[in-house]
Amino acid sequence: MTQNAPTEPAPTATRRQVLAATGVVVAAAAATAACGSSAGSSASAPASSASTATSAAPATVGTSSVPVGGGVVLAERKIVVTQPVAGQFKAFSAVCTHQGCVVSSIADGKINCACHGSMFSAADGSVQRGPATSSLAPVNLTVSGDQITLA
Repeated sequence: MTQNAPTEPAPTATRRQVLAATGVVVAAAAATAACGSSAGSSASAPASSASTATSAAPATVGTSSVPVGGGVVLAERKIVVTQPVAGQFKAFSAVCTHQGCVVSSIADGKINCACHGSMFSAADGSVQRGPATSSLAPVNLTVSGDQITLA
């Protein structure tokens, strides 16, 4: 004679549990994508390959906000503005040519990408240290009085 064990209803997930689990999966996927496949920390998420360095309206920056030998990163516009020598302003795409991260800082005449350590010249955007192998693309600018307008 065989005995059948009493059957219990199959466990069901509540809507709240399903939504919470979905959020965890999405967050994990985003974190994994931001890390990339190269060694090193990901200080800045890669820029979309479909994005461009400019948008419809021109951006402006005050000349006094761009230090000599340094610069400013306009992350939302993906543009970096530098002043390699007093009174000389340059602008470049802020998208690193290695893996598409937005550059993080400008110091000592170098534009720095914190994602993988690439460095570019603040004077001409050329690669100063890899892993990037291509220069940053120049961006047109106009200086009028104390304002820099970026095309």
